[in-house]
Amino acid sequence: MVFTGDAEGETELSAMANFPAPGALRTTLVTGSHHGAWTKDSNDYPWAVATRPRMLVFSAGHNFSHPRCEALNAFEPYTVWALPHVIRCGASGQYQEAFKSQRAEYVTKTNGTVVVTTNGQSAADVYCSGEWPCTGRVFY
Repeated sequence: MVFTGDAEGETELSAMANFPAPGALRTTLVTGSHHGAWTKDSNDYPWAVATRPRMLVFSAGHNFSHPRCEALNAFEPYTVWALPHVIRCGASGQYQEAFKSQRAEYVTKTNGTVVVTTNGQSAADVYCSGEWPCTGRVFY
């Protein structure tokens, strides 16, 4: 798992440089950098390709319409199927209408506290405390 905190693109590039072998950064879960921003090269395609997360969690609140839809879309080819749950993202400075996702992608703004537990083998259990639940098992 990679917990990015408030990292921006420069930090993502440093992480990729520290693990230059193909697949060296491949992860099960990534928290979206900089709350899901799409500025300063945060959460862009090279980072998504380098990490290839099976699960994605954005810690994002009311400000700045995070996560940005572009950031969410960058990781879509890598996240695995999950039980349907509601999430939302921002574009053009405002939130888009909430939509149902069947990908292992979660946003604390809509899903609340996201708790992921795993034995590290083949599945993870996800529990969300928000008004739109996302509880279920994710196989990766």
